[in-house]
Amino acid sequence: MTAHGKKHSYLFKMSPSSYCSRWYNNWKTDMTLYSMIQNEFSPDISFAKTVARENNFIWNESLSVVYSMSLYQSDTHSESAEDDAFVTKWLRKYWKGYERRISQRISSHSWTIPDNIVEDIIQGRLSHLSKPQLADITSAHRLAMSAENILGHLLEEYLAIRLKNWFCCWGDVFRAVDFCTKDGELLQVKNRSNSENSSSSAIRQGTTIVKWFRVDAGTGDYKWDFLKNMTKSNKLSEDDFRVFVKKILSTNPKALHIEDSTWSNPGE
Repeated sequence: MTAHGKKHSYLFKMSPSSYCSRWYNNWKTDMTLYSMIQNEFSPDISFAKTVARENNFIWNESLSVVYSMSLYQSDTHSESAEDDAFVTKWLRKYWKGYERRISQRISSHSWTIPDNIVEDIIQGRLSHLSKPQLADITSAHRLAMSAENILGHLLEEYLAIRLKNWFCCWGDVFRAVDFCTKDGELLQVKNRSNSENSSSSAIRQGTTIVKWFRVDAGTGDYKWDFLKNMTKSNKLSEDDFRVFVKKILSTNPKALHIEDSTWSNPGE
């Protein structure tokens, strides 16, 4: 049940476009879907604002849009909308995700231990390599893996800055959705075309979520043009993203953990 005692089940059977059409036809208004949700779910949203205030969480436009769209899209969320513990957890996840964005976070070292037989396999094929050389290969591989592990975070913050009128769903608070708009557009972002399994893709079935990936893993082609056309954000490009990445690592070098001093900059 929602905070005002009824479940909005009829809303969740309608796509954002059909829901908008219904309201436009009845009200003859230029309101966005976000405005309509604010109207329909006013008690639930007011309750969330109260919880935010009581727990010293900032309630701003970005959070309001993401919360409203997740409330509209999920009846499970609606049923929990008057649960103080649920709303507090949701708000904490959102702000923790924002506060630990890649420009601010300090990445920790990997807790996995390398399998020494990998060096034996390499030496079995390249017998001329010395033990120190093999150790360097293992170390470099772990460094590359660390870089890959933060790539998704870099892409997320880059888009959060570059996309206009799109709001980042920090902290994974919106299942399978990374960005949304006030008009109910939903976007899932992936770095590569092969970076999800079948169960992950199944979540989007029957939804209006659009998936975008930065690079086609099979061809190496970048897909910025698709995202530029969809979001009307002309500044997006691979060159611009690379400039952003270098700037982040320059201003926050601890975003990438270096576990082997072999690769550290002089003086670190």
